[in-house]
This record gives sequence, C-alpha cells and structure tokens, in this order.
Amino acid sequence: MRLQRIFFVLVLVVMSNMMSLLAEQRSETLRTRQGDEVLLRYDITHTNDQVIIRLTHHPVITLSSQHRQTYGDAFSDNKLKCLYFEKSMGKYGGKKQQLDLNGLQPSPMRISKADLTSSDWNGYGYVELEKDREVMLTLNGGSSPHLDIPIYLALYKGKNKLQLIDMSTRSLSIDLTKPEPKSKVRPQQPTSQPVTTNNGVDGEVRREPIYEERDVPAPMGDMVEAGDMGAGGGVFSIQQQIDRVRNMLAREKGEDLSDEVNKAMDDLAALYSTCSPEEKSAIDNLRAEVNQKGAELQQAAQAAKAEEEKRQQDEENKVKEDEDNQKKRNIWLMIGGALLAVLLFVGNQVMQHVRNRSQVRSMQELQDRAMHQAEGQIKQRTRSMVQQQMGKAEQAVVRTASGSLRAVRGSAEDHAAARVSAKSPEEKPSGDKPLTGRIKAKPKDRSKETLQEKAERAARGARIRKHRDSDGNLSI
Repeated sequence: MRLQRIFFVLVLVVMSNMMSLLAEQRSETLRTRQGDEVLLRYDITHTNDQVIIRLTHHPVITLSSQHRQTYGDAFSDNKLKCLYFEKSMGKYGGKKQQLDLNGLQPSPMRISKADLTSSDWNGYGYVELEKDREVMLTLNGGSSPHLDIPIYLALYKGKNKLQLIDMSTRSLSIDLTKPEPKSKVRPQQPTSQPVTTNNGVDGEVRREPIYEERDVPAPMGDMVEAGDMGAGGGVFSIQQQIDRVRNMLAREKGEDLSDEVNKAMDDLAALYSTCSPEEKSAIDNLRAEVNQKGAELQQAAQAAKAEEEKRQQDEENKVKEDEDNQKKRNIWLMIGGALLAVLLFVGNQVMQHVRNRSQVRSMQELQDRAMHQAEGQIKQRTRSMVQQQMGKAEQAVVRTASGSLRAVRGSAEDHAAARVSAKSPEEKPSGDKPLTGRIKAKPKDRSKETLQEKAERAARGARIRKHRDSDGNLSI
C-alpha cells in the first residue's frame, strides 16, 4: 500500500513536469493610461484543439508617481485589483456586489477563430486576475486564432464594492496558434569576414556561420521561481532570458538598475554576436527598454530627491514660520497684557469716580431730603403757630369787642334814664308809657365781619374804655 502511494506521487510529479514542459511560458507588461504598469505571467497549454491559458503568478502592479500619492496606502494593503470583462453587459455586478465604472466604458474580451469553453467568470460580468485563473478555448479550425483582453485596474472599497481607476493602453494580445517544434539550427546568409594569411596579405574567406540557440545560465532564485524551462535544466534560452530581464525591470526600484539586470544584460551582450537577427532585434529592443528604465529610475530618483528636498525645505519653512508666528503671538500677548492692565487701571479709576459721584449724589439727595423735611416741618409749625396766634387774636378781639359793646350799650341806657328822670312829670306825654328799663338795640350780624373790621371795632372799644370813669360814665 505504501509503495502504491509512492508510485502515485511519482506519477503526479512526472505528469506535472511533462505538463510544464508542454506549457509555453509567457509574460507581458502592460502600461495604463496614467502610467501604471501591470506584469502578467501566464502559460499556454495546447491539447489537440483545446487551448488553456493560466496565470502562473499574481499580477505585479507598479504604480506611477501620480497614482502612488493617491493609492499608495491601498497598494500597500493589497486593495488594488486587476480584472477583465468577459461579457458586454448593460449593468455589471448585482445587489451583493457593486461596481463603480468611474466614467470608463468596459470593453469585453475579443476572441477570433476560437470559442470560449470555460473560464473563472464570477457571474457579475468580469473576472479578477489572480494566480491559477484559467481560460479554456476551443479552436474552430480557422487560421490565426487570437485573443485580446483589455485589462482594468480597480480599487477595492470594502463590502464587495469595486471602483475602476484606470485601464491599459493596449489589450493583452495572445496568439492561440499551436507552436511548431523549434529547430536548434538556423541557417544564416553567408557573410564575408577579412582574415590574415600567413603571407600577411589580407584576403576574404566566405563563411556560413551556424547560429545555435544559446542557453544562458539561470540564477538559483529564478530557477526555483520559473521551474525547469528547458531540457537542459537550470538554463534559460535567449527569449526566456529577455522575458526574465523584462520581469526584473518591472520590479526595479531605486536610483539605478540592480546588478542582476546588468549581469543578465552582460550575458546577452556576450551572446549577441552569435544570435539570430530576430534575437538581435529582441536584444536591441530590450537594451532600449533597459536604458529607458534606467533613465526613468534616475529621473524618478531625482524627482524623489527633489521632492524630499522640497519637503524638507517646506518643513524648515513651516518650522520657521511657526517660530515667527510664536514670536509674533508672544509679542501680541505682551501688548495685549499691557493694554489689558491699562484698561483695567483706567476702568478701576472710572468705576471709583462713578462710585464717588454716586455716593456724593446720594449724600446730597439725603441732605436735600432732610432739608425739605425740615423746611416742611418748620413751615407746618409756623403755620400752626400763626393759626394759633390768629385764633388767639381773634378770640381776644372778639372778647374785647363784646365787652366794649356791652359797655357802650349800658352807658347809653344810663344816659337815657337820666334824661327821663330829669324831666317833670307834666312834660311827660299822656299817651306815652314810662321808661322802666334799658333800650335794647337790634344785634348786628357780625358773621361776615373781616379781621380788619374786628380790629377797628376792638380799637374803638379800647378808646371807649379809656375815657370811661370809675362810675362807668364817658367823659368826652
């Protein structure tokens, strides 16, 4: 039983190695509209009329300087996705998965001279590119079968929300033609090379050099990553070395190219003279790409250095500006404190003056009120005293006038009686009645008599009393 398991494992290993040998390894770097780069590595396996395209690695995304500032954090958190659209739909996604097109018009994959058999379509109209994603097609017998896949960059925003942010300038173009077995010997046109004979005379010897497909030794890291790419094992062909350099270029960072890229280019340069024209053209194109990449790295390094210097300068300017602002703030605080102290002193003096004036006004009001009260009391007392004196005077005048009238009335009656008694009885009229008492005068109404009249009447009474003798008679 144990031997059967070991045999089964060995069969799987052998079959996987055979499949890896049959599969054609490819890689391609696509550039987006905003300058981002996406490296796709895949293999193509032909089995009769079926073609299987499988991603061997996850897409390698290199952001441009513009997107690095915007999506740097998302790139670090692996929230940037690569995807392509399998079908043309009116609305992509659904209730559970939302896709924001962000103004882009998705173009689906285009298949020529082949039919799509199966894929990793998720049911929402698009496919996320990840390792081991597969597309199976069936050739329909036409010539030059082809597959074009537009690649899109998307930002994962959480809860099944994706937003398109960029698209490739060109589609991933894959030739589905079944490759022919490669020949190791390629004839070349004869070339003439000058040689020197033993006689020292220059001559021309026409030769037909034979260009063989040379193998370049592969580093151990790439051998582990790429696996056995050839029958020799541990070596790369010229095309594989070119693809390997392109892959390394896509991962290059820093100011200069790495020693690994330079060494690989040196190996290709050493084999340049023995390469075929197609390989020379590919190497020349690769050399141009390497030079361009080096220039871009230097330019990016200079830009980063300038940006760092600018950032440092901005930080220094900001620190200096903060210090200046702090100094100005301190000066203004001192000025404000001084002004506040002056204002407090002046306000205190003003309030003290107001309080003093208020106190003086209150004391004045109290004095005025006391004086008014005293004046009122004096006036009231004077009025009452005058009224009392006037009452007393009126009573005295009334008593005096009453006494004078009584005195005058008595004197008049006495004089009349005396005159009557002095006459003889014969002279008395016979018809008159005898005077037996005093003559009573009619009392005068004195209710409307003024004070002056009362005073005059009292004065007359006083004069009458002055001239009356002890017997009560008037001496006029």
